[in-house]
Amino acid sequence: MCNLSENELECKYREPQPTKKDKTLVEILERLKSLEGGLRNLDGKVDSLNVRGAFPLSIYGPLHQPSHGSLDSGRSSSWPFSNVHISGPAIPSTSAREVQYVSATHKILSWPFIQQLLENTPHKDPELDLSALEKDGGATMLGSQGRVTPLSANPYNAPMMGGEHSSLHAQVSSTGQVETVPTNILNMGWENMQRLSKAYFNTFNLLYPIMDRQYFQSETLPTIANRGFDESSMSTLACLVFALGEIAIGGVQGAPIETRKGRPSGIKGGTVDHPPGLLLFNEARKRMGFNLTECSLENVQMFSLAAIYYEACCHHAEFWRMTISASLACQALLTSNPEELTTHRGDLIRRAFWHCSIMETCLHLELNLPLTGLDKLEEMVGLPDFSGSFTEEDYAANQASHFQEHFASQIVLRRLSVEFHTTLSNAFGSTTTHLSPISRVEPPINSAAAMTKQLTAQLDQWRGLLPVYLRWHEEHPDLHTNYMFTADLDAPSGSYPYAVDIQTAMLRSRYYYVKYLMYQGVTECLKAILKWPITMSPTCFQKRLVPCLFFWSQNLLGILIILHLSQQVPILIRIRTTMMGNRFDQDANETVMLCINWIRDLKDIDPTAMRCWMILKGIYPLGEDT
Repeated sequence: MCNLSENELECKYREPQPTKKDKTLVEILERLKSLEGGLRNLDGKVDSLNVRGAFPLSIYGPLHQPSHGSLDSGRSSSWPFSNVHISGPAIPSTSAREVQYVSATHKILSWPFIQQLLENTPHKDPELDLSALEKDGGATMLGSQGRVTPLSANPYNAPMMGGEHSSLHAQVSSTGQVETVPTNILNMGWENMQRLSKAYFNTFNLLYPIMDRQYFQSETLPTIANRGFDESSMSTLACLVFALGEIAIGGVQGAPIETRKGRPSGIKGGTVDHPPGLLLFNEARKRMGFNLTECSLENVQMFSLAAIYYEACCHHAEFWRMTISASLACQALLTSNPEELTTHRGDLIRRAFWHCSIMETCLHLELNLPLTGLDKLEEMVGLPDFSGSFTEEDYAANQASHFQEHFASQIVLRRLSVEFHTTLSNAFGSTTTHLSPISRVEPPINSAAAMTKQLTAQLDQWRGLLPVYLRWHEEHPDLHTNYMFTADLDAPSGSYPYAVDIQTAMLRSRYYYVKYLMYQGVTECLKAILKWPITMSPTCFQKRLVPCLFFWSQNLLGILIILHLSQQVPILIRIRTTMMGNRFDQDANETVMLCINWIRDLKDIDPTAMRCWMILKGIYPLGEDT
């Protein structure tokens, strides 16, 4: 208990309980070492092949007539398309098999079949430059090509959620014009600071648990209430927390930026140019320069929160820049002050470290952007165990959402993703390999099947490790004990406290993403891309809170391309109609609808989604009334 006699305010927080950690969380963390070491024993001596899920083999290199019994190659332990003839656009012949392993979705666009399809379609967008996408795909899809309107540095007419602390008045300038200027923007009052910080800690800090609620409530808020805002890192972080608090409120309760055929947009709060919290975010930006070179945890938190805000506003290039800055700040902290890991803030530093690692991994796997080298410090840092102090509010939030177990499970899944990526890159080649005709061989089915089996065993072990309350039925990923997700986007959509639906959707959808990358068999790959919870209601109607929007838009584009191919390529049609079961067509159609809705909903605010939309117009009949 702390008593602030000057303001007659009290704050309550729970005392630390390090002697009684959650057993399930400890088990997750202890078993991580056995999981991460399992893949290092895989035999990487496999001839180079092209692998992105199941499909690149069929449409990248030279193809031949299928042999009898090729339907059997659709099973998950096989290489399905080594001898497949595709009827359709002519595919350029090559004197050697050009193969590579890739994880970035935009690389799919280099497949000859897709390029022919997009070039010959009458619906091709004239602004779509395939050569630019192939050459600068990562930067182009990230939105760093000047298509994004910068967040205004002077947005005093911006609508705000609540608006109590944005008192405005009119004054006449020296030129005789009437100007609207803010008065006491940061004189927010205790109630507003409590309201916005609570909104942040009950949403964003459960998704990215990098801030200490107890310290913020007992130290930061009282200090600012008594002394006001200055140029310190404390004030900078407070502005960022309050800005994200407005995002959290507006992103759930705010008015949608548009409504289409009676269906509200999943982007809520503010406008395209003036998102919620922009005034406060700009106050943080003004102060960030004063704390730019600190080697401190606050420096890491500052860049991380700024990155989160940018991504919530679909400013992906800025998100990338701030994410990299956070990683570099984390390296500086750990390199210059490694003893910080032994202090009472050590666990919070570990959580910030793994947050940065997860964000970097998304950018690297999906856009092939370079890593900072933060991963080299993993052994030194170790794993977080949430052993620090926590508030009554955090205790209640964890009881309701299990955010600690979600974060620990995300760390494990991130480590597995990296190991899978490394293994497949070493086995199949991460760069294009030109084999001479004499060295061309048929895909080594047995070796590939053995490796796939070991990879899937690791992923299955991860699923088996999940506590009961985080598990779901594999055959019905959309179902929860209380039917949390639905593909019916016109049904009434509520919201769950503590962002439970977003946490759950993220964990499950990232699992299916890893599964989608890993499987070389058609049937299992097709199953893995069906109805990702992130695209379903209610999560898709709270997109400002969804982490890494660009990541999901990119991968949903890949899913739409693959499902289109499954109705165009003869052998895929046969596999789809004879081996996928009775529900597949319905689930596939719902998946197409969900993915298209996601991209359509974002395209007018998000440059990545707009580029995805431009590509989809050459593949699907996407009229404005579709």
